[in-house]
Parts: sequence; C-alpha cells; structure tokens
Amino acid sequence: MGYIFWSIVAVLIPCLLAGMRADSIGTDVAVYAKPLFDVAHSSSSFGEFYGSGLIQYWSRADVSEFEIGYLALVWVSSRLFDSVQGLLFLTQLLVIVPIYWTLSRRGNKETLATGMCLFLFLYFNQSLNMMRQWIAMAFVFMGILGLYKKNGKAKDHIAGIVPILIGVSFHTSAVLGFVIFAIRAYIDSNAGSQLRKVALVCGIALVAILFIGPVASLLTSFGFGSYVAGYLGNQSVGIMPNQIIIRLPLIFIALLAFRRTERQDPFTAFLLCMTIVGVLLSQLTSLSDHGGRIGLYFDMFTLALPPALLRTYQNDDATKLVIESVLIVYALIYWTYFYALMGSSETVPYLAFWS
Repeated sequence: MGYIFWSIVAVLIPCLLAGMRADSIGTDVAVYAKPLFDVAHSSSSFGEFYGSGLIQYWSRADVSEFEIGYLALVWVSSRLFDSVQGLLFLTQLLVIVPIYWTLSRRGNKETLATGMCLFLFLYFNQSLNMMRQWIAMAFVFMGILGLYKKNGKAKDHIAGIVPILIGVSFHTSAVLGFVIFAIRAYIDSNAGSQLRKVALVCGIALVAILFIGPVASLLTSFGFGSYVAGYLGNQSVGIMPNQIIIRLPLIFIALLAFRRTERQDPFTAFLLCMTIVGVLLSQLTSLSDHGGRIGLYFDMFTLALPPALLRTYQNDDATKLVIESVLIVYALIYWTYFYALMGSSETVPYLAFWS
C-alpha cells in the first residue's frame, strides 16, 4: 500500500504543477489549449464543438483540424471543469501515467525513481508546451516498452500497437511509433548480430537525413504535406554539434549498457539504437524550430536506460551509485542550462494561474 500511495503522490505533484500554471507557461496553452477549451465549454454538444471555429495566430481555424483524441480530451475536460486548468491537469496525467507505468514495469523502485528524475529534468518542461505531441509520445513509449513482448503472440503485438494508435489520435506524428515498433521487432529477432542490426538501422536513418528532399516528397505524397512544411523546413540539413554534445552522457551510458549485455539482452541494443538515431534526427533542428521534435520520439527511450544498465550491476552498489549520480547531475545541468538560463519551452519562471 505504501508503494501505491507514494506512486500516486509522485504522479499527482507534477500534474498539479501543470494544472495550476498560468496560460503564459508553454506558448501552446494560449495558441490552442485555452481557445479550444473555451469553445468546448460554450458548446452544448460535441458535434457543435467539432463544427466550430477558433482564432489561432490571428486567423480563423476549424476545430476539426485538430486530432480527434485531443478534441475528446478537451470536450471531457470542459464538462468536468470550469477552467482550462482542468484540461492542463488531465493533459499532464496522460503524459506521466503511461511513462510512470512503463518504467515501473521495466525496473525496480530504485531505477523507477532515476528514470522519472530524467523525465522531470529533461522533458517535463517540454511537455508543458508540446502537449499533444507528448501525450502521443507517452503512449508510443508505453506500447513499445510496456506492452510489446519479445517473441510474444499476436495479441501481445496488438497490445503494443493499440497505444500507438491512441497516440496518433492525439498527434499525427505518432505514426513514427510504427517505425520504432518495427525497429524493436527487428532488433529482437535472431537475424544476425545485435551490433550489425543497430548499425543497419542507424545507417538507414543517416541516409534518410542526407536525402531529406526525396523523403519529404514521399511523405507529402502520403498526405503529410503540412507536417513536412512545418517540421522539415528548407530541407537543407546542417550539422548541429551542440545537439550531439548535450547527448554524450546518454550515448556513453547506452554504449556501456550494450557492451555489458550485448549477447543476452537485445533490449539494450534497441536502446542504443534509439539513442544514436535520436542524435542523428536531432540534426533536423537545422531545418526548422520544429525539426528536432521528430528525434524526441527516439530520444525519450533513454528514460529506460537506468534499469537496463543498473540491472547489470546488481551486486555492485558503489558502481550503481556512481551511475545514478552521473545521470542526476547531468539532468540537473541540462535543466539549468536549457530551461532556466536559455528559456527553452518558455516555462521558466513558473507562474501560477492566480498570479
């Protein structure tokens, strides 16, 4: 009972912080969350809400342009609460619960705390701004790590795919989850060495980045033209050294975990693959401000690195303490530099809604 109680507390605290923030914390709150909530609150039915319009970027937009899952969340929130704070609380709940539940299945209480620490310092501020995408990412994370089973039956694969579909209903970019699902299945297979499979996937990702123009044209032909325009920008990729440097500690941890479990645990090979692909896709930041968001779908799997690595040091408490300390110090430095000093995601300083 103690574990359940403290788990509820651990989940509720960041959700309450998210819910009690002013609508200036996270620009997307003012861009679409609050306008959609106000329209939903004044509508008498979901159909009326769905067929309405709102002002976005000083121009009219249709409510129906947003993903149906998020619209359903807004509608339910408008029936349960009288202010947008309820929507912000439920939004964060849909981000944190899938991640917390997944990490609790991947490791013990100790590694769960480290994984959640990484989330709170690396990604929590982002999730206050990129709300729809982070809900989508959380469900992708849950499907691929929490429900998918290596060598499982058809129902196990379906269980892993359903959360990805839920994620797509909140943000269309979650279709990347199917790519990640295929990568996980490939690396879990018995086809060749783990390192060779990781190298192949990373090589394909590198080629896709180098030939981003044809990739963008292909995506446009499949109906993703608006996302191509917003995420891939000028389609001329440049090298972003800072995006590599800030991930070096995570790359090292992923390499160490892979080295210690290469033969018996394909899961660490998958995490290494996600870490490297995340670094490669982070170079898309050079295309547009939104380009780097694509890599987040891969970056976030580093949250599962603590249990993957610390499990290999079960009888070495000193080494475990060093690894945990390195991860926490890295996370603190990351948060201080990007969110507090650089103002990334526009979430610092924190202001309550009554301020």
